[in-house]
Amino acid sequence: MNLVALLKYMQENYGEQRTNYPMAGNEVAKKFKQGVKTAFETTLLGEDYEISASIGTGGWANVPWIAVHDKEISTSVQEGVNLVYLFTNDYQGV
Repeated sequence: MNLVALLKYMQENYGEQRTNYPMAGNEVAKKFKQGVKTAFETTLLGEDYEISASIGTGGWANVPWIAVHDKEISTSVQEGVNLVYLFTNDYQGV
């Protein structure tokens, strides 16, 4: 799944899943995790970059996110300079 397809899929499905279904074993959660891996191939980015993403830990996040880190200048999502994709709180934009 490419990045545009992943973002569109999440836009169309995340809000309903978050509101009505548990995260454990959820198909949208699985597709997000798999989609992030394929959307940012290491062959495209190279070894200097790392991808982080989250839809929540133990429960759905209010806003899912994907971050691209340059390993030379970023030590974590909280520190450094990162490219971050954040959904709006109504999931209609990034």
